[in-house]
Amino acid sequence: MQLEAALVRLRRRNVWQALDLGILLARRWYAPLLWLWLLGMLPILPVLAMILWCRPGWVVLAAFWFLQPLSEGPMMLWLGGALFGARPQIRPTLRAFRRRCGLGGCLGLLRFRLSPFRHFAYPVLLLEGPARGESGRRVATLGRGRNSGEFCHLIALLMTLVLALGAAIAAMHLVPESLQGIAPFTWPPLLTGAWLLATALLAPFWASCGFMLYISRRIELEAWDLELGLRALNQRLGGAGP
Repeated sequence: MQLEAALVRLRRRNVWQALDLGILLARRWYAPLLWLWLLGMLPILPVLAMILWCRPGWVVLAAFWFLQPLSEGPMMLWLGGALFGARPQIRPTLRAFRRRCGLGGCLGLLRFRLSPFRHFAYPVLLLEGPARGESGRRVATLGRGRNSGEFCHLIALLMTLVLALGAAIAAMHLVPESLQGIAPFTWPPLLTGAWLLATALLAPFWASCGFMLYISRRIELEAWDLELGLRALNQRLGGAGP
């Protein structure tokens, strides 16, 4: 990482400041992040549709939720380049994700799916590339302290639920009475579709917020702000001459 090229000031932030900055960055880069999520999920949805056809809606949503890290990975790679001055493109980012991840990397992403610190796990696996067996210890180190932000996943879940319910209720009111009660205009498929829509719309925000929590924690642990200050001081002293 080129710390001097960062587009934001690298300083210590609390959880709320990191989340706020993540939202601002997601708004700035919303379109490419959404495209990356959609293209990352594109190979997954047909497989789920074939395997889980005629299954209850909650089974589809549970499988979709569990596999979601496979679509969040490309966004993490893109954010890792964009924040530090690069101009990442969508196709090269997807190719880089497939090259770095592979089967073992995908299993590693899914292994942390139930962890409250998964917003640390995804950048660790994709950006740091730790040695085998080191990722768990690295994530545990980042997760210690007050600024770990493990509660943000509950906030994300609640906001997705509210948006999905609102979209499903609005869709049900738009369905003519003659079609109500006929598939696919019943509550289960409408709720499933609304949940997928809500997840897609909010995914760039949660990826960006999680990434900024990771960056904020690294600044705190590795004193990036102090390092940049010392570099600037050294340059001023060197430029002043004897």
